[in-house]
Amino acid sequence: DLQAQAGDLLRISSLRGSVVLPAVPTPDMGRKQLFVPMHWGGEFLGGHNRDGSAIAGINALTTPAFCPTSKQPEFKHAAVRLEKAALPWRLQAMAQLPRGQALRVQQALRPWMAHFQHAVCVPFGENGVWFQAAHTRAPKSAWLQALCEHLGLNSLHTLRYDDGPRHVYRRIQASQQPETGERRLQAFLLAGTAQSFHWMSTLLQGQVPLTAPAWTLLQDLTEPTGQANAPKIKPLCNCLGVGEQAVINALGACAGTPSARLAQLQTQLKCGTQCGSCVPEIKRLIEQHPAVGAS
Repeated sequence: DLQAQAGDLLRISSLRGSVVLPAVPTPDMGRKQLFVPMHWGGEFLGGHNRDGSAIAGINALTTPAFCPTSKQPEFKHAAVRLEKAALPWRLQAMAQLPRGQALRVQQALRPWMAHFQHAVCVPFGENGVWFQAAHTRAPKSAWLQALCEHLGLNSLHTLRYDDGPRHVYRRIQASQQPETGERRLQAFLLAGTAQSFHWMSTLLQGQVPLTAPAWTLLQDLTEPTGQANAPKIKPLCNCLGVGEQAVINALGACAGTPSARLAQLQTQLKCGTQCGSCVPEIKRLIEQHPAVGAS
């Protein structure tokens, strides 16, 4: 029993290779079973093994066998071993980028994944990029400036904290909304330690107004100080950054048959229009939340 907590990094190994991924404990899985989405290919998941070999996505664990008749690949089953990954140096970086730049930045950051034993680079929302990594030790210092350049964390208005001897670096970028004057978190980088990642990512993705001075975000705290608690966002459509609550809110105005309501949601929020893996969960929510006024 590994007694893994949410977010703990685990090394998943098979006869063919290994990958490192964060744990997401759930009672929905049976004992001695685990699930990893097959969409985690080399485009999003990288890093290298302890022997120096490169990780090329989740299929590093699976067998290349396929059905000779249907050509269906045998992606669904593999015997694996789990162990905690001792990767104490962590990096979490997120940025809301100008329209049209997210894909270009994600592609530019993809080669960086090979520098770490664990690395993930994925888009979120319409214009966001999230880069996370972990390693046994801090990389050479030149990486920091280049990564900040890509994520827009190199302006005169970027707040900085550097602790070179401990290899701890933090960057905060906030922007002011011209219509309301509210300040919102636009981008951040947490390197070395990243205790504040979960609540800071909620602030950024939810575009929650900052109620505390932006410089207070330079503190690596498990809970925010002087900042109104951000609402918890349960992810649903990771491709487009649509949360469960946004779908529930929209369902009140979606009428008709379940298929018609699904089509209305896809038109309005775009959820379920990319890889499609969230569609079963959306259908479950449609059953649980009838339209307002429906009998």
